[in-house]
Amino acid sequence: YLLRLFGIPYLVSPTEAEAQCAYLDLTNQCDGVITDDSDVWLFGASHVYRHFFRQEQLVEHYDSTIIANQL
Repeated sequence: YLLRLFGIPYLVSPTEAEAQCAYLDLTNQCDGVITDDSDVWLFGASHVYRHFFRQEQLVEHYDSTIIANQL
C-alpha cells in the first residue's frame, strides 16, 4: 500500500520471488538482484548484490560473466 501511495512501481511475483527477480535481471529490467539467498543463481541471475542491508558488512557484487571467465 505504501509503495502505491508514493507512486512507486512494484509487482507481485506469481511464483518464487527469486525466480521473478532473476528474470528481471536477465531481461535487463533492473540493475541486479539484492538478496542473500543463492536461489537466484539457479534461476540465471547475472548481477547479484549480497549483504545490502547489513551495516556491519560491505555490499558484495557478483557478476556471473566475470565469474565464468575466471573458471
